[in-house]
Amino acid sequence: FEKDFGKVPCTRYQTPFTEAVATTGKNKGSKEPLTDYTVDPKSTFKIIEKKTRPFLLVSSTSWTPDEDFSLLLHALILLDQQITIEKTESAYKIICIVTGKGPQKALYEEKIKQLKLDHIHIRTMWLEAEDYPVLLGCADLGVCLHTSSSGLDLPMKVADMFGSGLPVCAVKFNCIGELIEENQNGKIFETPAQLCNNLYQLLENPVEIAKLRENITKKSKEERWEKQWSAKIEPLFEKQNRSAKIYIVYMVVLAAVVARCYWT
Repeated sequence: FEKDFGKVPCTRYQTPFTEAVATTGKNKGSKEPLTDYTVDPKSTFKIIEKKTRPFLLVSSTSWTPDEDFSLLLHALILLDQQITIEKTESAYKIICIVTGKGPQKALYEEKIKQLKLDHIHIRTMWLEAEDYPVLLGCADLGVCLHTSSSGLDLPMKVADMFGSGLPVCAVKFNCIGELIEENQNGKIFETPAQLCNNLYQLLENPVEIAKLRENITKKSKEERWEKQWSAKIEPLFEKQNRSAKIYIVYMVVLAAVVARCYWT
C-alpha cells in the first residue's frame, strides 16, 4: 500500500475538509479550530477525539453513468428514515463526504440541495493529493460505486481505502469479489435498500467495523506485493516461452503506469 495512506490520529482532523464541513468554532486562546470530531475540554491545547463525534462516511466517484451515484443517494435517504424511526432519542449523526470531479456532479449537487435529511449531511468536494489520504484515514467506512464497463477491471479507490485500513461497502459486479470479501473486509450490495441495511448494521455494531479493520490490516501485512507476484505471476513465466514472458511483463507494467496516472 502507498506510504501516505493509513489510519490517522485525531490531531490531524484539523484539515481543509473537516474545516469545510464540521467546524464549530475556535477554542478561546487557541489558534486551532475545533470540529464536530475533536475537542479540547479543559483548554489544555491537547486535542482529543469526541466520543459523540459524527460517523464519517466517504465515497470517491467520477460522476459518470459508470458509477451510479443514485444508489448511494437513495440509500442515505432510506437510512435517514430508518434512524428517525428506530433511534428517536439517541439518533446517529452522519457526515458523508463525496470526492471527485465529473459531468454529473452539478446534477447530483442540485438533488442533494433539495433533500431534507435530519441525521445525515452530504458534502461534495475536490481534495488535493495530500488531503485525500487524510480523509480516508479519518473515515469510518468507505462506499465504492464502481462498476466497470468491461466488468473486469478493479477499482483503485478500494485499494486506497484498504491502504488506510478502511472497510468498504461496494456495489456488486463481475469481479469485485477479488477485492471485497463479504464480512471480512467489507460488504457487497446491489440495491439502495441493501446498502442502507449494511450501513445501519455497521452503525449499530462498531465492534464489527473494528473487526473489519483488523482483518484489512492483517491481510495487508501478510499479502505483500512480492508474495503476490511469486504466487500468481511468476508461475505463468514457467509455462510460457520467452516472447510471452516479455509480453506479460510489458502488460503488467503498462497497467500499473496507466492506473497510477489515471488516479493521481
